[in-house]
This record gives sequence, structure tokens and C-alpha cells, in this order.
Amino acid sequence: MSCNKAKRPKVEDGGGGGISLAAVLAEMQDMKSKLSRMDEMQNEIDNMKGKLLQMDEMKKEITKRDDYINSKMSEMDELVSKCKYLEDKCDKLEKSVKLLVKDWKYSVPDIPDSYWEDQGFDEDYIKSIRTFLGEVKEQTLRLRSGEEMEYVSLGFDDGVGVLQHDDVLIPHWKELADALQLYQNENTFEISFNKMQLTPPIMNILAPGLKENQLKCLSFYDMEFSDAIEFAVDVIKANEHLKDINWVNSQINSKKDALDLSSAVASHPSIGSVQLENCFGVEGNIGYSALCALFAGGSEFDTIDLEGNNICTNSGKEIPEFIARNTPLKCLYLANNNLNDEDAVLIAKALKYNTNLRTLRLQRNGITNVGIDAMKKAFYDPTSLNSVSDSNHTCSLQLPGIDNFLIYNNGCDDKLVNRRLKLYHLLSARNREGSNVYHLNLELDNEDDSLVLVPKVLECIHRYSQSSELVQPLSIMYEILGSWKMPALFERREGSLSSI
Repeated sequence: MSCNKAKRPKVEDGGGGGISLAAVLAEMQDMKSKLSRMDEMQNEIDNMKGKLLQMDEMKKEITKRDDYINSKMSEMDELVSKCKYLEDKCDKLEKSVKLLVKDWKYSVPDIPDSYWEDQGFDEDYIKSIRTFLGEVKEQTLRLRSGEEMEYVSLGFDDGVGVLQHDDVLIPHWKELADALQLYQNENTFEISFNKMQLTPPIMNILAPGLKENQLKCLSFYDMEFSDAIEFAVDVIKANEHLKDINWVNSQINSKKDALDLSSAVASHPSIGSVQLENCFGVEGNIGYSALCALFAGGSEFDTIDLEGNNICTNSGKEIPEFIARNTPLKCLYLANNNLNDEDAVLIAKALKYNTNLRTLRLQRNGITNVGIDAMKKAFYDPTSLNSVSDSNHTCSLQLPGIDNFLIYNNGCDDKLVNRRLKLYHLLSARNREGSNVYHLNLELDNEDDSLVLVPKVLECIHRYSQSSELVQPLSIMYEILGSWKMPALFERREGSLSSI
């Protein structure tokens, strides 16, 4: 009897085809080690996520702090600005206190007439200087009282000549200068120097008060001075609310001085009106240099007056280029200069691109019929209805040969009315010749377009009739209705009716 015993599987310990126990144990140990490392890595990932969250919170906190710092810096800038304003105010008040502690009164003694008689001045001059000293005293008292000032005038206002410098007048100038420094009213005012010798001692006395106040207008009329440009430029730069500069009949013979003054005006942030009239001599063409400096500046002027300055462009194109830029300039005064026909032709072309200029003065220049004809065509070009429409309808031109013709002067403030008047003027002129239909056929050569435009042209004739001096609208309408496209229009109309 034989017994069959079950055989156990044999685990090889190496060298056979089976899997050894040691290898299995080693693999298991390796897997445990890997799992352990994975747990460690997961922990590290979790830690990094936590740190990232913390970093996000820190970034938000930093952003909040940056915003806070920026707001505080903005507040600090405002405080610095206020401090500067208060410091300036305190400085001015300190000067005022120093002046007030004098127990002030206008104590400068009057100057007897005998003093001026001994200087050889006549009765008219002595009368004028009495008036001048009276005005200085009155204006000083008003400034001291803080009364709102509109205008301060210094010098002579009549025709007896120029107020001559004399050291005996210096105490009166000092009283006025002290009053200007004390003036506390915040409203702007005008100051004008008229017919006087403005010497360095007087400029040094007046400068501090003029630079500390808010002038809106600074004027020099019929002055005699030397080295006054630096004084004027300093006053201009110190008054940021200045609106107007007037420099009339007061000679500037240096090109550098002309450029310094013009550049200061051109770069000023608020000056809108500048009058430099009859102040530049013939030599060196200084007037044209001043003009170029003004035109090149960044200011948007409302009025530029350069009359009587011997301006010669020498074929330069600054004037037409400035006009063509269509700046906000409303008034350009160039009368009594040395402009010629070439300048007029270029200006005429530029005017077709300008819709802001309201007044242009060109009289008393070297402009002949050639230039006048070019200017006429800029304002009214009768070549066609379109050329009339494309003309300048905003500017009023002052030039001999044009002044008395309304059609060239854009007499109405409404440019559309000026345009209509010119178009009707052309239709009237053609009506007198019986040529409206001929011209309309040439200008509206497309038959379909013409038929569409017939009723519009007829309506415009009625709308453009602005003056009783021109041909009556019925006459023009009768001429057009008689022959211009009427047969074709009615044929088209009958055809459309028969199809209904």
C-alpha cells in the first residue's frame, strides 16, 4: 500500500528559478522606505502650501501698507505745499510788520514848485509833476488800506513830455513800493508805466512789490529806459496769473533783449494777449525775430499785436505756418510793417485752413494788387460753388482794396451766414449774365446727381438770399426753372407717376 504525501513548494534561497524570501523581504523594505519618503514629501508640500498662504497674506498686508504709505506721502506733499504757502505768507507778513511798526503815515514832504523852476522846467511840466505826485500819494494810501485795486498808473498821462528821473522823487517811490509790499488783497490788478524814465534805482525799489503781487496786466507806454528788460522779465515770470502785456512806443534796440522779452511772454502759462507795438527798430530785423519767438512758444494766445515794427520776413514762412496751424488766436495785428505780395499770397493760402482767426490787420505794408487779389480769393473764390464754400468764412480782413467790401470781410459772427451770403452773391452775379444754368451744368455734370440736387439748389437760393442789394431770389429761380434739368426732371417725374 503506497501513500502519496503532498509536496510543499520550495522557496529557493538563490540560484534557482523561484523567488527567494530575502528578495521579497528586501523589496517590501524598499517599498516601506519609499512610502515613508512620500509621507515626508507630502508633509513638505503641505508645509510649502502653508508658507504660500502666509506669503499671500503678507503680500496683501504689504499692499495695504504701500497704499497707506502712498496716501501719507500724498498728504505730506499737500502739507509741504501748504507749509511753503504759509512760509511765503509769513515772510510777507513779517515784512509788513516791519513796515507797520514805523507808525506809518505819508510823511514825505511835498516838493515845492521852486525846485523844478530852478531845474529849468516850464509851467506845464511842473503842473504835470504835481499831478503825478498827487496820484502816487493817493495810490499809496489806497494800497496801504487794503482797498481792492483795479489799476495803478505811474508816470505822466498828458502830452508835456516824459517824467525825468530825479533823486528828489526817490522817497515817494519808496513809499509806493512799501505799499505794494503791504498790499494784502488777493484780487489781481493792472499796473501801467507811462511816459517816464525808468532808471535802475527805481526798478530796484519797485521790483520786490511787483514780484510779490498778482498782476493781471503789465504795461509800458512811451517809456525811456535802459536795462529794463531784465526787470520786466523778472516781473513777468513772478506773476503766474498775468494775462496781458503791453509794450508800446518804448524802444528795444537789442536782439537779445527782444528775444528775452518775447520768450518770457511765449513761455508764460497764462498770458493771452501781447502787444509789442512800435518798439523794434529797422536794424537787424529785430521785429521778425521777436515774432518768430512768439509764434514758436507754447502759449495759446488770443491776441498778438506787432504793428509798426519794421517786420520783413525775407521769404520766411513763420506767419503763414502759424496761421495754418489754426491755433486759438483770434486777433493778429501786423499793420505798418514791411510785408510784401509774397507774404500776402502765402497768408492767403494759410487762411483756407484757419477757422479761429477773427481779425487780421495788414494795412500799411508793401502789399500791391497781386497780394490783394490773392487775399480776396482766400475769402471769396468765385470759381465754383465748391470753391466759394471752401473759402475762409470767419476772419475779417483789414487791407486797402478789401476794407469796404462786405463779401471779403465776413461781417457776421456766424460763419454759416457768411458762407450763405457769398454763395448767394455768386448766384446773383451769374444771374446778371444769365449763366447760372451753364455753370451748374459744368459743376454738376452727373445727370442723376443733378436731378437729385435740383430741389436742394432751389431751396438754397431762397435760404441764401440775405441782402436786398443783391438780385432777388425769384429772378434766380426763374432762370433756373426755365432750363436747368427741368425737362429731364419732369420726364423722370411722369415716368414714376405712370408706373403707379
